[in-house]
Amino acid sequence: MSTAAIDGGRNFVIRNAEPAGFIFVLPNHPSKTSGNTDAAAAARVWERPADVSAVLGEVKVQLDAYPFINKNRVSMMGFSAGGYTAMSTAA
Repeated sequence: MSTAAIDGGRNFVIRNAEPAGFIFVLPNHPSKTSGNTDAAAAARVWERPADVSAVLGEVKVQLDAYPFINKNRVSMMGFSAGGYTAMSTAA
């Protein structure tokens, strides 16, 4: 699948969910969005749930900095490796 198709899917979700009040956190990942093209780093998908947990932990302890986030209404989704990350973070 092309990058354009993947981005199109992500953009479709954002375009339709954002008007309903959803916000999005899109973390950088090695070889995808961070500019790091190290294949070995990109393959370490098992590290991604810890990254997401760190972001959620920051939000939880710094609620005053994120008044637009309802900590009782947080969800997660992802495509491909992001789907793995979502399921692993929830486990």
